[in-house]
Amino acid sequence: NETFVYWFLTLPLSNLLTLMGYNVSIQDNMLFYEDLTTHTMGGVWIAKECSGAYSVAIFMSAFLSFILTESKTSGWLSVLLALLGISISYFSNLFRMAIIVLVAHYYGFELAYWTHKNIGWILFLLWNIIFWQFTFSLLKHNKPLPEVP
Repeated sequence: NETFVYWFLTLPLSNLLTLMGYNVSIQDNMLFYEDLTTHTMGGVWIAKECSGAYSVAIFMSAFLSFILTESKTSGWLSVLLALLGISISYFSNLFRMAIIVLVAHYYGFELAYWTHKNIGWILFLLWNIIFWQFTFSLLKHNKPLPEVP
């Protein structure tokens, strides 16, 4: 779990924040950032619970339910849409973690804690609305495959 968290969450988050021009460093799964409110280095522990696995599970449950009950799409299109949804979920989760660190950087730990508790469901709703709008639009123009007798 620690190795997975490091390679798929901590390191990509550190790289993203560095690309954005922020001074961060990592040690194991601890990400250190500059706290402008205290003029010290703050740190956040990236845990396996930060993986967004629950978001992926909720998304996949909804997606599979839709595909199995409502959609007449071809298998390849369903697979592509599922992969797109999982990819968006992953990058949305990285974006969520970056927002939390940036709030801690600019506004301190207390507001970062509030952000940590709330930004996840807000981003989850936003990307799901966009994903489902795209999916419904795409499927409206996609003719179903003929039924096999």
